Amino acid sequence: MIINCNGLKGQKKQAAFRASVDHYNPDIILGCESKVSQDMATYSIFPDNYAIYRKDRDSNGGVFIAVRDTLITADIPDLDSNCVGKLTVFRHQITVYCQLLWPTN
Repeated sequence: MIINCNGLKGQKKQAAFRASVDHYNPDIILGCESKVSQDMATYSIFPDNYAIYRKDRDSNGGVFIAVRDTLITADIPDLDSNCVGKLTVFRHQITVYCQLLWPTN
C-alpha cells in the first residue's frame, strides 16, 4: 500500500490511517508526509504487527516503510542518510523498498 498520510499527529488522522490498514491488510506500506516528530513513539501511531522504519521531519514531511512482522527485513545502511531503505524477503524473492526524504532547502 502506498499512502500520502498528510500528517499522523492527530487522533482523526491516526484513526483513518489504521482503518485503511485494517481494510486493505497490506504486507508492506510505503508512507509519505507523515509529519511526525522523533519524540512520538512508534507504537502510538502504527499497528503493532508491523516493523516500522521511519525518517521523521516534524511539519515538512517524513517518510516510513511498514513491513508486516511475518516478513524478514534488513536495514540497508548505505541508504540511511536522506531515505529509509529496507530489504524484504518474501517467498524466496528479495525486494528492496526505499522512500526518499528530499532536503527542505
